[in-house]
Amino acid sequence: MTMTIAIVAAFGAQLSPVGDLGVGDKLPDTRKIPLLSIETRPYRPQPGRSPGSLEDRLLTNGVAIVHFTSPRPKDGAEATFIQELSALQRAALGVSYPCNAVAIVPFGEKGAEDASVLLDASEQKVWGDPHIYWEPTFPRPGLYRTFRPNAGGGGGRPIETPLTFLIGPGREILAVREPGDGEDLYAWLKKSLPAEVKAVPKDPTTNVSLPEKDAWVWAAFGRTADRQPQATRLPNTLPYTYLAWQLPIGRTFASPVVLDNTIYVNTDSAGLRAVALSTGQSLLAYGLGPSWWTSPAVAGPYVFAATANGTVFCLERANFRFKWRRDLQGLITSSPIVSGGALYIGSRNGKVFALDAETGETLWEFQTGGEISSSPAVSRGVVLIGSGDRNLYAIDARTGIEKWSFITEGAVDSSPTVVEDEVVFGSFDGAVYSVNLQSGKQNWKSQLEGWVHSSPAVSDRFVYVGTVSVRPGETQGFNWIDRKTGERKGRFETPDDIYSSPTIWGDAVLVGCRDYNLYAFDKEMKQTQPLWTFRTRSYVHASPVVVGDTALVASFDGNLYALRQAKPIEVWTDGDVVPRWFIAALARQLHKETADMIDRAARGKVGDELRLTKFDALFKEVKARVAKPDVPPRTLPRDVPPTLPGATFIEYALTAGLLTGYPDGTFRPNDPSSRYQFAFALASVLESVARPDYVWKVLGERNGPPAQVEVRVVPPSGAPRTPPSDVPDRHWSRVMLAQLAETGLLVMDDERRFRGERLVTLRDVAEQWDRIVDGIRVVRVK
Repeated sequence: MTMTIAIVAAFGAQLSPVGDLGVGDKLPDTRKIPLLSIETRPYRPQPGRSPGSLEDRLLTNGVAIVHFTSPRPKDGAEATFIQELSALQRAALGVSYPCNAVAIVPFGEKGAEDASVLLDASEQKVWGDPHIYWEPTFPRPGLYRTFRPNAGGGGGRPIETPLTFLIGPGREILAVREPGDGEDLYAWLKKSLPAEVKAVPKDPTTNVSLPEKDAWVWAAFGRTADRQPQATRLPNTLPYTYLAWQLPIGRTFASPVVLDNTIYVNTDSAGLRAVALSTGQSLLAYGLGPSWWTSPAVAGPYVFAATANGTVFCLERANFRFKWRRDLQGLITSSPIVSGGALYIGSRNGKVFALDAETGETLWEFQTGGEISSSPAVSRGVVLIGSGDRNLYAIDARTGIEKWSFITEGAVDSSPTVVEDEVVFGSFDGAVYSVNLQSGKQNWKSQLEGWVHSSPAVSDRFVYVGTVSVRPGETQGFNWIDRKTGERKGRFETPDDIYSSPTIWGDAVLVGCRDYNLYAFDKEMKQTQPLWTFRTRSYVHASPVVVGDTALVASFDGNLYALRQAKPIEVWTDGDVVPRWFIAALARQLHKETADMIDRAARGKVGDELRLTKFDALFKEVKARVAKPDVPPRTLPRDVPPTLPGATFIEYALTAGLLTGYPDGTFRPNDPSSRYQFAFALASVLESVARPDYVWKVLGERNGPPAQVEVRVVPPSGAPRTPPSDVPDRHWSRVMLAQLAETGLLVMDDERRFRGERLVTLRDVAEQWDRIVDGIRVVRVK
């Protein structure tokens, strides 16, 4: 077990209890009296921010040792100060219940400076790792005067040290060691600390919790309080995705969370970010400091986030206005969860904390024997969390008292998943375990290999988890484990380690990998090869998050990616992004319908003008052809199955040379197109069909009568005829877009901006197509 002494200096609002505090008294509220770290010198008060107080160190299930001391003892012995700190540390570690040792220097900034100098200069080192704090004002030792009201500042009594108090649950003073007591401090602590402590639960002030399950909500790492990362596929969606947007946010290993169509994500130097789910627009940022290891949590009006250096923040979601912060005195790589008004989180100092979600005050602490990277789950009044001491702990959520523990043969960094009465988690011994929630008894053990850092996802049939190879000859990969028996049923060997935790999305299971890829596997294990992959530019340690029709993946390349499910054409609306196969359909329509009009014009009257089909009618025609293809396609790129909607359009466009595929032989039919790509494709087809040689070719192939036919471009009235202002001169599409603009057929905004990097939507397509319809005429002139 690891205990930390907090060496602090106190100042602040003067409290005036009648008489000295003694055994049996209750400690008054000390929230207004800051305890300040020596590392923050000089102190600069910040409105709305509290640096912390003694309240942060009190325990509902243990004892706080409050020790007022001086770096300048009366006898002049330098070692005395060091010995006192060591005695506090040894005593705190010598009991079986949580115990915080708090050393306070009540002599202002000068006292804190002397303490720092003495600790740096002394050859005798403190036993343990004390944290040093200082007091910015003097001579108003507010915390000392809480215990001794008339001391210092003209009160008539000197500030005397050492003075020690033991404060138990319920703020009760259990013992007092007065200045001048000749008994050795360590001996007094051993004698005075109780053999056991009965917890006095402190209830949260509110009942704020994660929001209810909803297709558009992912409120914490693992989605729910019991860490069940599952999402259903929305109706009227197709089983493949496209990249809707990506946004540079800063590097992170953490998953985002989503509520009210807003994404919250922790990053490295950028701190906490808020991003619009639909567009990827950056909305808010708050400089927490490095926070790339942990996911935030959203509950009620708040967002909660933890920094790597050990501080938990509560901010208002709407505007990132500061609410409270707590320094937990240890690195944090555990993600918080909020349930029943309490925030639960683990720390690398080996402690599990329950904090009041409204105020940040400590409800209880639970000490384990190792560092904690596991994130807690909460189910049926039990907090479950793994520790580096090889145990999974079940802790009473209200009292902080251990209910049971289950020991493995390796550190438990994996976060537990709770499904009904079953708790499933992994261990660095290479195994996945299933234990009973109420008793902690083992249901089964599935021995894999390497480390299981990944937190499991659980379906009716399988447990899904990734592994990390750590020894020569081991391989890493994705695993399907029988949920009833623990037998491994399938495996896919990945090129690199899987630290990411899987997420179930309809019929697929998503998981990230250090090989830069996001993988989608078949949930029912109909195949063990990936269904599809999405490649980023760095490690994908973060676990994928799914809300509605969008999967979010954060990569260590500094980008947040939004992969959106495609929809069948029957349900497209104006704002939906259209896939590449639909661009092929438009290219085919422009090419083929122009040819048909040339043939009809040659057989018609001189002077008659023929026009293309307006978009609304064209869209109905395309939908009908998708529903009932006339001729099955024969020649297709390798990634276009004959049954794909729009396969016939792709075959036509490629065969006629209207569009091209990618160098690897694929067409990527379901990928979106940018406005650049869309307009360039139509402009290229339009250029080819407006040429005289195309007219002659059509008339020759169709045995048309002798006639002179022209494809004319008539600039629509009022349309701008200058190149777009936001297309760079050397951009690959510049020449073709400029030609289209000169004819008035390129759709731009009122400021002549094209916004070509945006993904093209159905609305964009309709507007651009109808602009071309307005400007194209096919006429027989002779």
